[in-house]
Amino acid sequence: MRLYPITLLVVLFSTSTTAGGIPDTLRPSNEGIVFVPIPADPFYARIGASEDIHNVRTELFAGRSVELFRWAGEDHARYSAGAEFFIWSLLRREPKFRFPVEAADYFFGVTLNSQRPAVGGAFSARLRLSHMSAHAVDGVFDSTYKPRVYSREFVSFAAALERSLFKVSAGLSYLFHSIPDTIGEIQPEFGVQIGGLQGEGFYASGWFLLQKIAAFQSTAVLRAGFLLPADGATVDFFGEYFNGVSKYGSRFPMREERLSAGITVLGW
Repeated sequence: MRLYPITLLVVLFSTSTTAGGIPDTLRPSNEGIVFVPIPADPFYARIGASEDIHNVRTELFAGRSVELFRWAGEDHARYSAGAEFFIWSLLRREPKFRFPVEAADYFFGVTLNSQRPAVGGAFSARLRLSHMSAHAVDGVFDSTYKPRVYSREFVSFAAALERSLFKVSAGLSYLFHSIPDTIGEIQPEFGVQIGGLQGEGFYASGWFLLQKIAAFQSTAVLRAGFLLPADGATVDFFGEYFNGVSKYGSRFPMREERLSAGITVLGW
């Protein structure tokens, strides 16, 4: 198994750390952030790559969620408004360092976030207005499925309760426009995280989604790894198991099972 993109990321990260030296104070990417998603959430904007362990597929991620405005409220409450942009793409690994792109999905939107103290921890919430669309690209030669037009616009609300060692979250999305229009309008999701809540150290997390496509279909993502704080960013070395409806719209509603390992950077 040749982990070319992951090797490149390791080299680049090591080079930048060696050249600039290790900062006296490392600031994880979630420092001061009002709402931090569960790591297993596949729609958590990040930069990086992962390798499918059993298949010749590589995933690339490029994106960021930014809280543009922050302000304080009463009783130690904090609020923010932001924007996000995220692309995830599926590449096929071939000899001689070639990676034809088979699928690419685009996600962008705006967010409103809040956080307030809770007994023993914090309670946070996010309101999201988003667009997601899929695009077939030049690397598609698989005749076993037919790419299709896929697009959705939706409003989602998520809330999370965080304690010192764990966090649980629940959310609900309402699709007010989608292609195809056979997707259920209401989609609940749930998440859990143990460890790594300060943006460093080991963690384990899970994310679960229900969506109606003729009948209800479930998607589960299990992710565990190690968070390494950098100067204003966090490097995530992880392993992930995905089982459910493909997150690539051109493959919708195909079900996929994937075991992968990778590196992502949060907060750049």
